[in-house]
Amino acid sequence: MNEVQNEGGIDRRGFLASAFLISFAPACIDLSAEQAPQALPAPLTFDEQAVAWAKDLRSILSHDPSPTNPETWNSLWETVSAGYSNDVVNLNPGSHGSPSLIVASSLRENAERHWHDSQGFYSAAEREFIDQIIPTAARLLGLGENHSTVYLTKNTTAGTEAVLTGFPFNADDEVIIASTEHPTASAYVKMREENSGVIRKPLDLPVGENVTAADIVKRYTDLVTPKTRFVLLSHISYVESHTLPVQQICQAIKAINPDIHIHVDGAHALGMMPIDIPSLGCDSYAASGHKWLGGPESSGVLWVSNHAKEMNFHPLIKDGNDPYTAATGAPNLVTALAFGEALKLHAALTPQRVWSRITELRAQVIEALKDNSKLKLISSGDPQLQSGMITYELVSTYDHQITPNDATVLAQKCAKVGLRIKNVTDFGNAYIRIGTPVSVSSKSLASGLELLRTLL
Repeated sequence: MNEVQNEGGIDRRGFLASAFLISFAPACIDLSAEQAPQALPAPLTFDEQAVAWAKDLRSILSHDPSPTNPETWNSLWETVSAGYSNDVVNLNPGSHGSPSLIVASSLRENAERHWHDSQGFYSAAEREFIDQIIPTAARLLGLGENHSTVYLTKNTTAGTEAVLTGFPFNADDEVIIASTEHPTASAYVKMREENSGVIRKPLDLPVGENVTAADIVKRYTDLVTPKTRFVLLSHISYVESHTLPVQQICQAIKAINPDIHIHVDGAHALGMMPIDIPSLGCDSYAASGHKWLGGPESSGVLWVSNHAKEMNFHPLIKDGNDPYTAATGAPNLVTALAFGEALKLHAALTPQRVWSRITELRAQVIEALKDNSKLKLISSGDPQLQSGMITYELVSTYDHQITPNDATVLAQKCAKVGLRIKNVTDFGNAYIRIGTPVSVSSKSLASGLELLRTLL
């Protein structure tokens, strides 16, 4: 592969300049050469589509699009959505986001490089990993150039596992965790209950459109006692789709006891909204790449504070953040590099622009479904608590008592017609969850919601 000089310290292989793509050009494609005219040009190859899409995005971003200029703003998001598969309308990025042409092409390209020369590929890829991927992730987490305690992981679960299993618990230490926290996080707390004697203190998050930030903060602080050592909370809740007031929760808990470790599950936040870890006040933060960011599976990132790093004895945290340590073993650098492309694309679009677009699409969902008698809104209407996901409860009728299976069947029916939604039934609820990623156009979203209404 040809390499292009780094611009601004972010890019090394020519995908980005000033945090964005200047070209995506496999060595076999000469973008500068004049193409002979053809009466019936052959369809673009996959990589050529990525090149064309990157050029279009670069052109639009050069005009600094914002919501105050509807023409360029709408053009930006029409172009962005054109870089994703239209085989399905994916309204479930909270489980698996759609990869862009750039991410998919990176996977193909680097798998091919690996096939040709695995040893040479790893040598170059490890350098790129160190030079670009972790620093880009750190900037998107609001950490600036401070990336010494940022680690690449397989996903949020892996990061949470490292923090929880390496934390120096004593018997009878209390762990506060929401009763509707993601099942994998709960599983690791249960493991520490069994092997360390910690005491789980479950917290029930309030639901409904009238929930406020103060309601949620009080739920957490009411459970803090002198024995509390650890609090695990989600930036965006898995079931209710609330954006939790993490900063306020951390401030309130630290005011009671500054030594309580607060770990944030940021699985849904990375790629959805701006993140500023220093302002949150937490001690560790784990996120995934395969959800809202649109990266490949088995990609994620973990940050721990310097103090938390000194206390933690998990090998991943102790061994440092090089791509290959005793804790990691041989990494999947094909996946890591594609994750890097997803991070850089998000940085180019900017988290604030992405969040503005996601909230626009969210409003479109709320408006389209507001009068539907078969759905009850579970997510908060408080702007501070809103996220790019909306949770609804299926409503029973006089002739049909709704059960969690109804939500599962509805999601299956949607999938058969090319619509992806999430059935959230882990805790005995008949909930469905709808996400509004930038990979979906307003038109596709409207079509998907119309399909949903017909299947309810």
